[in-house]
Amino acid sequence: MFPKKIFEDIKSSDFQKHNKKQVTEDFVTENFKACFWNVYRPFNDTGIDLIATKKVCPNNHTQFDDNTISIKKCPNCHKEFINIERFIQVKTREIKGEEGESMFFGYTLKSKDFRTDPRHIFLFYSDATNDFLIVPMFDYLQFFHQKEIGKSHFGTPSFRIGNNKLNSLKRNEKSIWEWKGRETYSFMQFLNEKGMELIVNPNYDLKLNDYISKITEMKFDLFYDYSAGRQIDKSQQEVFNQILQKQVKQNLKDIAKKRVERRKKLIKTIDNQLVISIKKYFEKFKNFDFQ
Repeated sequence: MFPKKIFEDIKSSDFQKHNKKQVTEDFVTENFKACFWNVYRPFNDTGIDLIATKKVCPNNHTQFDDNTISIKKCPNCHKEFINIERFIQVKTREIKGEEGESMFFGYTLKSKDFRTDPRHIFLFYSDATNDFLIVPMFDYLQFFHQKEIGKSHFGTPSFRIGNNKLNSLKRNEKSIWEWKGRETYSFMQFLNEKGMELIVNPNYDLKLNDYISKITEMKFDLFYDYSAGRQIDKSQQEVFNQILQKQVKQNLKDIAKKRVERRKKLIKTIDNQLVISIKKYFEKFKNFDFQ
């Protein structure tokens, strides 16, 4: 059974909004450790609450709760294990209601929370249900991109009041998690063990660049989308989106071109010793160079 009730002698009602976040992160940590993951908490707040690592089979033969700590090779295919990393952002909420009643899980996400990296994970938890909804970044974006729903919390707003809190994630009277808008879509593929099965998949690490490209494409479609107000009809909205996306694409091309031009100009004009020093500095950062 996952997740387990790790702190059996503690009532969830004893914790309020001032200390619930820390207790929840401890609860998540202990459940991951019980499944033989290594879990760390970053010293600095970068939007990542927990970092979880695990040794897994590169051919995806490893279950999320397999004990691979002292094993070097997969017992099924005999391939050497690889180490995977998952960067977890925990969203915890107290949801009101009783069994047999419909409840909603309200949460907020900002544009900076959507990292262009498939190893980033959203974990939604409420102690009222003792459920984990574990959603990899790629799967979260794909869910909304394929179904073309929920664009309002990605796109450019027209007029918006409040902090754009999302209340469409619900647990219905039959204990089924679903995203409810104009239509209803199941969220059960991310629940507890199923969510853990998604994040143990090594392809996010082995095919990292491919997934980054896919995430970039989905973010472009979802983020640069005009969210119309009541006074804007559908034809006007489509015109606004065409103009917006065309301008964004052109700006991105211009920025990339200017960066290359400035880099070449700097290399020609500054002292050679300074160029060597700058190259050493950029060695600390992946995907950056100074040539």
